[in-house]
Amino acid sequence: MTAEPPDRSNLQPPHSPESATSDVGKRRPWPPHAILWPWLGVNTLGFAIVTTILILIAFADEPTRSEALPFSGVVVGGLVGPMQALILRDQVPRLRIWQWILASIMGGYLGIFLGGIVFLATSWLMWAIDYWMWMASPILHAAQLSISGAMVGTSIGLGQVVVLARHVRGLRRWWVANVIGQSLAWPSASLLWPLVVARMSYFFPERFLSFIIGALLGAVIGLIYGWVTARAIPRLTPRQRSVAASSD
Repeated sequence: MTAEPPDRSNLQPPHSPESATSDVGKRRPWPPHAILWPWLGVNTLGFAIVTTILILIAFADEPTRSEALPFSGVVVGGLVGPMQALILRDQVPRLRIWQWILASIMGGYLGIFLGGIVFLATSWLMWAIDYWMWMASPILHAAQLSISGAMVGTSIGLGQVVVLARHVRGLRRWWVANVIGQSLAWPSASLLWPLVVARMSYFFPERFLSFIIGALLGAVIGLIYGWVTARAIPRLTPRQRSVAASSD
């Protein structure tokens, strides 16, 4: 009488290297601290400086004031772009800074143009439906800014994806993170604006207060945008061709 073989149906199969690698990726949704904190820092500081510069332009003569919004594409791309590229080069060694700056500027201009169209269209629609509700509701303004921010994130993200496409994978997540980050950052700042003004208006003159609040809200925008996009940085894995070229 022969013995029956043991039942192995309940035994777990051994982990393959691929599954181990994927498990490590799942356990590390954030980039290493050497990239995470500098990335959050440059976005927070950069957007705070950019917002202050744009407020300075807005306080200039009337002809210059109307150019503050279009000028923001150059300011954001030219100031925040190089700082972002310097940090990302630790993750994407072959990244060229001038291409990143150009993609940020062009994407910013396109996004501001499209976002402005959406903002005007939704403003007209809400005004036609109920003028007083539109004027009195900060939630509706935040929704408008969220849509406009999503347009900016879409355009800038696409430009950055074009720059990164030759070097890394994980571009879909990076693009989605740009859209979500911008769509959350803009309305968050707009909702904080009346709260900050009410708290600080007792201590500073009106003109000086605008600079302080602008820098503070710009820092909030940069922090939220940096926090969301940081989740996508670990997904930017080098392509084989890029790895081979960097090792030569």
